[in-house]
Amino acid sequence: MIKNNFYLIFFGIFSFVATIMGTVAYFSYKKAHKLLHEGVKTTAIVEGGFADNKGHIRYKLVYFDNQQNSHTYWLEKQSWTNPLNYGDKVPVYYSPHKPDEATGGGMDAWFVTILLSLFFFVFGLIGYIGLTRQLFSLSQKKHLQKWGISISAHVDDVYKNYSIRVNNESPYIIRSTYKSPSDNKIYIFYSNPIWFNPLPYLKDSIVVKVDPDNYTQYIVETDFLAL
Repeated sequence: MIKNNFYLIFFGIFSFVATIMGTVAYFSYKKAHKLLHEGVKTTAIVEGGFADNKGHIRYKLVYFDNQQNSHTYWLEKQSWTNPLNYGDKVPVYYSPHKPDEATGGGMDAWFVTILLSLFFFVFGLIGYIGLTRQLFSLSQKKHLQKWGISISAHVDDVYKNYSIRVNNESPYIIRSTYKSPSDNKIYIFYSNPIWFNPLPYLKDSIVVKVDPDNYTQYIVETDFLAL
């Protein structure tokens, strides 16, 4: 099941991840926007910093709300940014209803949103475009199965597509050709991935369903190989 729908599942996973990233980025944006525009601005004091081996530095900031209750805000920065020192004052914005919810100003407020948006763009560009093509291909297949005409194409080659690997296995592709009597053009057809060697079950020709008005729209009939 997974092998036969490799591309559909592959692009579906990318689309799913992109959707999650986009959703989280949206809520992160809404939260930061609300804190910056409706939150209470105050000054926090740097009380320490902790660095990891990846170049991230977390600064412990302490601020007080209107009731003089202390709260802690952890500010994350990269090692290449200007460092903060103990006792430095940093502006923060906190929610008047939930004083523990806070954000810094400037890039600090938007860093998570920007990062998630970049992931959304990358995963979405791959996933949504690929998934759209796969769904269009499925629709096209149904159309050809119903309205396409059958031609007999000559089997030229059977080879492995090493660009696809599942469980260290690569699928086989059947390449066939057909010379159209209407325009004397030679058309090349490629089958969908086949996860076993079909060569022992093939004859010199194979049935291909094509759009009678456009032979570049086709589907190679391999259902007879479903053993």
